[in-house]
Amino acid sequence: MLAHNESDDIVGRRRAKRTLFRADVQFGHSGRRNRISVLDLSTQGARLRLIHKLQIGDTFWIKLPGLNVMSAKVAWSRDFIIGCEFNEPLHPAMFEALINRRIKPARTEKKRLLAV
Repeated sequence: MLAHNESDDIVGRRRAKRTLFRADVQFGHSGRRNRISVLDLSTQGARLRLIHKLQIGDTFWIKLPGLNVMSAKVAWSRDFIIGCEFNEPLHPAMFEALINRRIKPARTEKKRLLAV
């Protein structure tokens, strides 16, 4: 995977380097549940494309392929694109497995992804 570098003001505050990572995943916020797109990923968080706007500080849950549900909070927001920080960072080995696609989606996730 290629590293994703941005020239915005957020980069200087980031604790971990982002890596391009494309996946449609389950997402939940305030009782709503949707499928959203992950655009890139780090051990500390992710950049996501949502279908509704969130505010800085909002908390939500996300289910990355093959992992348990994780909680996160919005670190920055620009319209329907947000940067989030995971409440519990990904273990580096788990992160590597995700970006190298060694973690496969569960059977039901595969079916949903193929239907999209």
